[in-house]
Amino acid sequence: MKKSFICLLLVFVMAMATMPIATVSAASAPVVGGMGASLLSTLNNPPSGVNTDIQNLQYLLTNLGHAPVGGCDGKWGTNTKNAVIAFQQDYPSYLSPDGVVGAKTATALVQAALQKRFAFKYLSVDGVWGHVTGSAVCTLQMMFSLTADGVVGSATWAKLCTSSKNYTPNWYIKIVLSSDRTTGTLYAYNSSGTQLHSCKCLGYSYATTDHTNNWKAVNMDTPLGVFRASIAAASSSTYASLGLTPPSFGFNTSGTKINTAAVSSDLAYGAYQIIKMQDDDIKPVTNNRTGVWIHSTGAANKYTTTLYPTHGCVKIFSSDQSVLASKLSGAGFVFITQ
Repeated sequence: MKKSFICLLLVFVMAMATMPIATVSAASAPVVGGMGASLLSTLNNPPSGVNTDIQNLQYLLTNLGHAPVGGCDGKWGTNTKNAVIAFQQDYPSYLSPDGVVGAKTATALVQAALQKRFAFKYLSVDGVWGHVTGSAVCTLQMMFSLTADGVVGSATWAKLCTSSKNYTPNWYIKIVLSSDRTTGTLYAYNSSGTQLHSCKCLGYSYATTDHTNNWKAVNMDTPLGVFRASIAAASSSTYASLGLTPPSFGFNTSGTKINTAAVSSDLAYGAYQIIKMQDDDIKPVTNNRTGVWIHSTGAANKYTTTLYPTHGCVKIFSSDQSVLASKLSGAGFVFITQ
């Protein structure tokens, strides 16, 4: 009996060893960064005496409209605690007004700094560290030539609290994708927040489960996050010139899958200017993939009622690509959320 059990156990272990390792799906891709442990410990359990991290907290509270009485002396006390409570009261749905800078309040402070001081206008302040917050911190770190790991340590904290904004977007695009990142809606705004356009879009990859026919991208998932972006020239590349097989089906304006196909001579990225996310901002959240764009397919106005799948970019109808090309110029921010 014992020998039989051992044999069965060996068979089971060998079978498990030959099974494929599960890959991380788009919906469960890891979140980048977080609050640095040392910084969070200081904020949560303030030391006696003068401390630089506490002084930067006081500067940030001041910049957010809650200056501690007595100024920014680097010492934790009742005045700083009351300023923290005032900040927490700005977000009653998410924060408890206890004057303690725990993980949730610290995250909300980071989010508020990004939103109000660095033009990350559509970043939510909810105290939850997610894909967009981690990506935004990476982008900020690159703005100031810091290591782009998304971790808020003392160096990044100092920039968030005391530095001036050094990026002024001309426009914003907010993309809200489904939980599997396959379908969604794109909203475009000017720098003042006035909506310029909205349209349906696709993300991820409907086209195939074979990830070798997509110009050898490292990561197929449409990334979640916030990225600096710019309007780039239209591409003349065709499916044929890129060695790609055109999608064999598409989606109509109602989002219904239809049996239709692009052809190899179609423009792979559409006839109008593309919106190109900055590669350095994309890399930290895509395993070093580059070349994530907002684009369409086909010659001018060819695909206004059929939307073809994408390979990790964001795809829009040709007519919508034309509108964005006419309304946007220069550089902006692209937010991609679920």
